[in-house]
Amino acid sequence: MLVNQDHPNTQTPTVDSIPTASFCLADTSRDDPDAMRVLQDDMEGCSSPLELLHEWSVQLNRRAAHGELATKLDALFRHGIAPRELSGFHHGITLSMCTGLDAFTWLSALGRRLGVGEGIDLVQLAFGLFLSRTNPWTGKAFSPLSSENLEELSHGAGAGDGAMQGINQFRRVRHSFTNAVALRALPWMMSLEELPPGPPWAMSWRVAKGGHFIARQAPCVDSALSHKTVLDLNYRWDALGNGFGTRLLRDQLVTVAPGLYLGKLFYATEKLSEPYDPTLPDSDYAYRSFGYFLLLHESWRQEKDRLFPELAYP
Repeated sequence: MLVNQDHPNTQTPTVDSIPTASFCLADTSRDDPDAMRVLQDDMEGCSSPLELLHEWSVQLNRRAAHGELATKLDALFRHGIAPRELSGFHHGITLSMCTGLDAFTWLSALGRRLGVGEGIDLVQLAFGLFLSRTNPWTGKAFSPLSSENLEELSHGAGAGDGAMQGINQFRRVRHSFTNAVALRALPWMMSLEELPPGPPWAMSWRVAKGGHFIARQAPCVDSALSHKTVLDLNYRWDALGNGFGTRLLRDQLVTVAPGLYLGKLFYATEKLSEPYDPTLPDSDYAYRSFGYFLLLHESWRQEKDRLFPELAYP
């Protein structure tokens, strides 16, 4: 069976485990037979869930708009299961980016008149053309966060157990102009911190880190999925010291196979000039989706390097 609809073991797999040939989704997926049928059909000929997601990413980076693939990714996210905790470094792959035109009424109306957002998505088009193969982002690192530190960072609003702290990591791709430009822009957005230089063979590996977040289970910020629990990576706390753009961000993760996590980027589109207030309902901030990404446990490294050789590193 290509789609396992039972609850998976959400613990982190061992490094020597073999990636499964099936997705592991919540029991609620049984109530969505059309989406499951499409997923099973797409899995035909794929040896792993990551191979299917690679095929989708190739299609996205060749298109100017998301089309039916947006529906498929939404369905997969909708039926994924919130991981309880992550530990250590997880490899990252950006699947898609989008303009989020629907976040602003006047932009959405302008987009409809120009055909942007339906037949073309400028952000995805630019990403597919210029950054999909030389993306500086390499993944995220997680570590435990004590309840005392959580209370201090959140000024008491996030008190509780089960939280993690995390940071994004970035690479330099030698002889890539677009990678160099992206790295130049990141310090403003993510308060990037350069890492000390490594040996010559490490030139294309991690060179910087930035974009601090607090991770814990929480309701999805999408108003249509507010009943769904996800792993919320919240960059919005002032004490984290992120730049303006990153302070509007909340990444949200679900498990789709053991050690394989589908993430969705949500940016606030209201109250942009006001300090973040966690006591307000998420709806007050009008979070909108701006793209999808993957996080992979080390057990997926060999499969990742096979499918995404342009994103491999020493």
